[in-house]
Amino acid sequence: MSLRSYLQIFLCIFFAALAACDLQNSTHELLSESQMTSLQVDSGWSKTTGLNENADLQAINRKKNLYAVIISEEKKNFEGLSLEQYSALTRAPMMGKLKDAVTTEPSRFQINNLEAIQYRVSGTFEKQNLVHFHVAVSGKTHFHQIIVWSTQSDFHRNESELQEIVRSFRERAK
Repeated sequence: MSLRSYLQIFLCIFFAALAACDLQNSTHELLSESQMTSLQVDSGWSKTTGLNENADLQAINRKKNLYAVIISEEKKNFEGLSLEQYSALTRAPMMGKLKDAVTTEPSRFQINNLEAIQYRVSGTFEKQNLVHFHVAVSGKTHFHQIIVWSTQSDFHRNESELQEIVRSFRERAK
């Protein structure tokens, strides 16, 4: 076999491997039922049900044991409530369901020009040690909760992916 033939085979294998990597790392948008919000996720994620009955979007990555929900509520139902107050109000039920719940100090940032406040919430639910990011977002007409979580044993390995999902949040014009 000539050197040119080896080079052609090598290039074919190289480009096939490169294409496979691109397919593995491809992302797609998950749109909420109301079409008001979305998250950008990798190919391992899909929509699901049964995670939270109030959620407008529910998503799962079964292979990595990761979960995400978005709950959207009209601001007019919370007249005069600040983002911090909304975050506390919506975090309280979660904290109440977790045994030995622990929360961190808040982190404040912007997600696509919307004010956001994030807490890390850990605790035990149904004998599973879980770690959540509870993020409250102040949208144009709605408050949004983005809640992403995993088991404690999977959390550190997937923390950056969960943060990326949070920061991919979009409030879409209706």
